[in-house]
Parts: sequence; C-alpha cells; structure tokens
Amino acid sequence: MRFIFLVKATEDSEAAVMPEQKFIDEIQAYAAQLVQAGVAVSGIEVLRPSSQGFRVAYEDGNFSMIEGPFVESKELIAAYWQIEVASKDEAIAWAKRVPFANGLVEVRQTYGNPDFS
Repeated sequence: MRFIFLVKATEDSEAAVMPEQKFIDEIQAYAAQLVQAGVAVSGIEVLRPSSQGFRVAYEDGNFSMIEGPFVESKELIAAYWQIEVASKDEAIAWAKRVPFANGLVEVRQTYGNPDFS
C-alpha cells in the first residue's frame, strides 16, 4: 500500500522562511529512517512558495493560467513524500514519527495499478 504524506503550508513556508538547522537535521534523519526501513518511495520534497508557482484551470477543453501567490495557505502543500507499507496502521506509525512540534501532515493512500483493472 502506498501513502503520500502532504505537509500543509504555513505563513513561514509561503514567505520562503527557511526552518532552523535543528529541524532540517531532524527531518533529514527521519528521511534516512524511511530509506533504511525500505519504505521510502520518494524522498522528502520541499516545494517553493506559491508566489513562484501557477495553476492551470481547464474548462470545456480550454485552459487558463493563474499566477501565484495563492490566498489560502492552509490549502497549500509545502512538502511531500511517499512511502510503501503493508498496512494503514504502519502508515500511521510512520506519521507519528514525523519530527514536527507544530504543523499538519495529511496522509492519503494512493491508487495502484490493480485499482484500475
């Protein structure tokens, strides 16, 4: 089972404020634990602020581009990583180990090829 961990954006992440080195070290250690356990599918990817991004809206076969920044930071993603584990309980166990003092991580299972057969 694959799960994606979506780290919700904060005012600091949207302002491109880098976290303290201690936190960076802790999150890198956590990523190393994921790799050592053999559950990491993708590394922890940190996204640039929405002010440096854009959205593409599709309607009736046409598209339009919307330049960032986007207003609601609580609806934005600041980082993500993906794991592959045997169960939802194992995904929860890994989520409990994320070294955050504050913040929000949304954990969602992804569809796999058997789901589309």
